[in-house]
Amino acid sequence: MCRFVAYIGKPMLMDELIIKPKNSLINQSVQASEMEEPLNGDGFGIAWYNHDIHPEPGLFVSVRPAWNDVNLQYLAKKIKSNCFFAHVRAASTGWVSEVNCHPFHHENMTFMHNGQIGGFKHLKRQIQNELNEELFSWIKGQTDSEHFFALFLHFWGKQKREGTAYEMADVLNETISYLVKLSGQQKISEKQYINVVLTDGKR
Repeated sequence: MCRFVAYIGKPMLMDELIIKPKNSLINQSVQASEMEEPLNGDGFGIAWYNHDIHPEPGLFVSVRPAWNDVNLQYLAKKIKSNCFFAHVRAASTGWVSEVNCHPFHHENMTFMHNGQIGGFKHLKRQIQNELNEELFSWIKGQTDSEHFFALFLHFWGKQKREGTAYEMADVLNETISYLVKLSGQQKISEKQYINVVLTDGKR
């Protein structure tokens, strides 16, 4: 499975969390001790917010292994933010491609996922059919994660919202409930592993 780290708090240099610690995300991506496969080498991504510049996040993704990317090493020492995400990928669904690397963002929202949508190949078409044209066209990759995020955005956009953390949690629950319902209809026995993080940079 993938690994990720999310931070929100006082502004911090990204490398203080994802590179410098002995148990940093980068170190875990190459020498994980609690996984059958100790490598997360199918790409990585980082997202960060600077609301003085723009409400949408900055984003950098690559198919290179995180531990061997000089650009990540350089950028992490220069990015200071009160909210940032970092993700290292072990591909389960979708090719090794930049469009399949987390985090994903839509407008001011950023999302990443560790896990797997069981039976996704049987659910993909129905998920896509639920989406409006804008969200359907927004999907660029093949991952279950990006489709889950698009489905969340579909339910999120159904009514005007204040954007509170409680609303985000409610819509996440609605999204998960919809997937469980679809899985039941398709008689899918595979389990759903849904460990996700979502932010608008403020909550």
